[in-house]
Amino acid sequence: MKKTAKIPFRVTVSVDATKRIGHDAFDGVVGYIREKDCGWVLHSSAGNRLWLPRELENIPPGELDGVISFEANTSTINKMRQYGVCWVSIFDDPLDISVPAALSDNAAIGRLAGRHLLELQLKHFVYYGTDLANNSASRFKGFMDFLGKNDAGKPAHIKVSAEDVMRSLSGDRHKYLHTLGGMLLELTHDGRDALGVFAYSDNMGINVIDACRIVGLAVPDNVAVIAVATDEIICELSAPPLTTILQDAKKIGREAAFMLDMLLRGKKLRKTRRMGSPLGVKTRASTDIFATDDPYVIKALQIIRARFRTELNVPDILDVLKISRRLFEKRFRLALGRSPYEEITRLRIRHAEALLVQTSDAMPAIAARSGFASERRFRENFMKLTGLSPSNYRRKLRGE
Repeated sequence: MKKTAKIPFRVTVSVDATKRIGHDAFDGVVGYIREKDCGWVLHSSAGNRLWLPRELENIPPGELDGVISFEANTSTINKMRQYGVCWVSIFDDPLDISVPAALSDNAAIGRLAGRHLLELQLKHFVYYGTDLANNSASRFKGFMDFLGKNDAGKPAHIKVSAEDVMRSLSGDRHKYLHTLGGMLLELTHDGRDALGVFAYSDNMGINVIDACRIVGLAVPDNVAVIAVATDEIICELSAPPLTTILQDAKKIGREAAFMLDMLLRGKKLRKTRRMGSPLGVKTRASTDIFATDDPYVIKALQIIRARFRTELNVPDILDVLKISRRLFEKRFRLALGRSPYEEITRLRIRHAEALLVQTSDAMPAIAARSGFASERRFRENFMKLTGLSPSNYRRKLRGE
């Protein structure tokens, strides 16, 4: 008896190819397909998310088996599901909890933003978010909860409406930015108080930077800005370059492909939400602030940031500053609330955290690349600061 050839599943993967995050997510999907030998036929690969509903409307019923998509429009999802199409959303959290989604851990993103701004010794904070994205509320909650647990007060919340988005993309952009700048001026008490702003997206972070420029607020001296990255190129090109939180788009793409693979094979998902932890913070000039006027502390911080990956120690800094150790450490602790050695160690651990998530390097290599003299000292300091061993931290952040 002649065997019937297995018909491959026809799948659309719709991600925003205009953004780096879209390319990385697509790479994650394709990586899973190849590794698992799924045999899917990709109906289309990448495009602008704004075109997706129109593209799907043009696909005849029966021509498609599965969708992985940035777009989480309820009516489009329901129509596809009526046709028997399996749907998995990526990054955008659908209001319908029954729709599977692979997402960034948005609460963790908010906590990471809070930690970064708090380490700058700032006292006043703002979340610049939007009700147009379902995951904005989760980012705000993570941000607010972290600040609250560290006795930093409740951040102000500036929300972007659909009308604001249209104004920021049109000829009214300057007028909108002037309005936003006025809000920031008020929150900084006309520039007298430094402000930390966490923006929902890199485009919104750039809006903050441009608004500050219009009303005469200096970034980062008056306003430090951090945002969630979708495209690292525009973040590098902003003036000043924008500090960003990096999402693990490749992992999230793999998670979405796994979920769709299960659904296409008739399997039941144990969880309709799968999360990817953020990779860390890419620090750029928009948060490169020294919350002190002490010239010795400022110079010391510049040295520490430039050389913490080497075998830097406090005497090395004193050789440059030409100041007594006792006086220097007193002034440093008064300015930052921690010793110079603790600051060196803190930066080394933050760098190691990023390497643990972003690379597969062995522990001795990570210790050396982070400036530690030995793996033992690296492990001891890492556990003291994070409460986890380096290997457990890597497993936790990668969801292994």
